[in-house]
Parts: sequence; C-alpha cells; structure tokens
Amino acid sequence: MIPFDPIYVLFFIIILYDSYYFGIFLYQSSKKTTIQFSPQISVIVPVYNNESTIKKCIQSILSSEYDVKEVIVVNDGSTDKTKEILDSLTGVTVYHIPHSGKAAALNYGIEHSSTDIVTVDADTVVQKDTITKLVRNLKVYDAVAGNLQVSTRKGFLGRSQAIEHVRAAMFKKVAQYFDDIDIVPGPIGAFKKDIFSQVCYGTSLVEDMELTQKMREKNFTVGYEQEAKAYTEMPVTWTSFLNQRFRWAKGNLELLVKGEIPFRKILPGYLMACADLLLVLLCVITHYFLLLFLFFLFESFTMFVGNYREKTDYYAESIFFPVFMLFFDGIFLFSHICGVFSILKRS
Repeated sequence: MIPFDPIYVLFFIIILYDSYYFGIFLYQSSKKTTIQFSPQISVIVPVYNNESTIKKCIQSILSSEYDVKEVIVVNDGSTDKTKEILDSLTGVTVYHIPHSGKAAALNYGIEHSSTDIVTVDADTVVQKDTITKLVRNLKVYDAVAGNLQVSTRKGFLGRSQAIEHVRAAMFKKVAQYFDDIDIVPGPIGAFKKDIFSQVCYGTSLVEDMELTQKMREKNFTVGYEQEAKAYTEMPVTWTSFLNQRFRWAKGNLELLVKGEIPFRKILPGYLMACADLLLVLLCVITHYFLLLFLFFLFESFTMFVGNYREKTDYYAESIFFPVFMLFFDGIFLFSHICGVFSILKRS
C-alpha cells in the first residue's frame, strides 16, 4: 500500500497532468491532413548580419517544390557581407533599409508583397515540401505555425535545444486541440495577406508572440502544421544562449504587464517547472530514489514516443530528456526572475 506522503501526492499530480496532455498529443498526431490548397505566396525574409546563413536560406526557398510567386528579402542595414551576398543572388527581390529591427523589416516586406505571406528567418532552411504543407492550411486558418526544429545538435546545448524543440512541437499539437496556438514563430509561419490590414509586427522583444496575440484579439484563427518542418540555428555558446532566454523572458513579461497576454499563458509553465524541480529535490533529500527513477522513466518514455511520432531521430536525447527538462525548468524560472527585476528596476 502506498503511504500518504506529500512526495507521492506531488508525483501523481505530475504524472496525471503529463499523461493527460500526452494522451491528447497521441490523438492529435494520429490525425492526417487531407486539405488541398495552393494560394499564391510571397516569402518574406528579414535579414541582419547573417552572412553565414542567408545564402543557404534563400537557396532552400528557391529549391522548394512550391511555386512561390516572389521571394522578398529585406536587408535591415546589415554591416557585414550580407548586402554583397544578396546582390549576387538571382530570383529574389531585395530591399535595403536602415537598421530598424526585425519587426520593421518584416512589416516593410509584407507591405511590398502582393499575395499571402510565408515568413522565414535568415538563419532558417526549409525542406522541399515545407511551404506546400504549411500554406495548404490557409484554406482553414488565417495564420499557420510551422514545425520549427534545430539544425545542429552538437554538445550539451545543441542536444538540449534540439530535444526541447521536439517537445515544443508536441505541445503545439496539444494547443491545437484546444484551439490555443499562442505563437506563429517568425522562422516559419504563414499568413493571409488581409490580416496585415488590421495588425502588424510590433516592437516587442518577442514580436512573433505579440503578433499572434494581436491576431487572437481580432478573432483571426491560428493553426499548426506538424509536417511543415524548418530547421533553424540556435545559440552555440552559453553567453548567446542565456542572452536569448533572458530576452524571451523579458519580452513575455513586458507583454504580460501591458495586458497583451493573459497570465494563464505563462502560469502553467511556472507551476510545472517548480513542481518538477521540487519533486526531484524532495526525492533526493528523502532518498526516494525509486520514485525518482519512475519519474525519469515516465518522462523518457513520453519523449521517446513523441520523438517517434514527430519522425525525428533524437533517441539518445529522449532517453536523457529528464535531465534536459530539469535544466530548462531551472533556466525558465531563473530567466523570468531576472526579467521581473529588470522591469522593476527600469520602472
């Protein structure tokens, strides 16, 4: 008989919570898309100092099986060799603007486009069928989030971010079930052109989340396409990684303070991060190592199955997923605490 113990209560709450959403993911990922739709598309690529990636990005778009009407690249005042590389490319329309930020570059490109929109970041590459599978959903939705994955997985940071993105893709299937997609990621997303007659990218540190929330407020529908995969570069150094996480946290908190996103959007993240870390800490302190093993086993199993359903090959990372999960739990809480202090200090 299992004794009544707060640690067991916390353990079963976490397992039941995760099992509930894992079941929804399995249901959602088993559904097949049969939509056929091929609208005219303009691909918008904002670029700032991406001399090492922009050519590969553009080549992947031009090599797409989809008949893209136009590829618009907006050079946001790059100071490296990006301009020279862009001038050497064919099959794209290039605009050069003074450095004004990613949101301004996106808005400029959208303003100069003539059809529905696909956005691709300059450090992202798409597969041949990515755009095809993404834009078919514009028959049903006003905007569609693509499945963003990591292009490299070297070292601890690379592997942790790779499996994190697979997990994020799993949660997007769950969010789609509840019609609650909260972000169309800048690196790969599709939009009906008429959306931008009512909303545009803002100056937030998380401009893609801000735009998605604006669309929600205007009652535009937002979907997700699991099979529309794009691969983006993520930070490879600890400094750039932490800067990115602090920027995301601060951006989310600023939107929260402004009332542009509801607290319920980030509350579950706080609660689950605290619950995971607390359970591990209590198990170690009280020597409940069997319970800790079962917790790790369950999380590895769900990630292993999710990895299979997402058609990725991160099996080693799936086995060690609990370690990566606890790492990101800690980073999430720490970055948001720092974000709170940063906002309070500024005010």
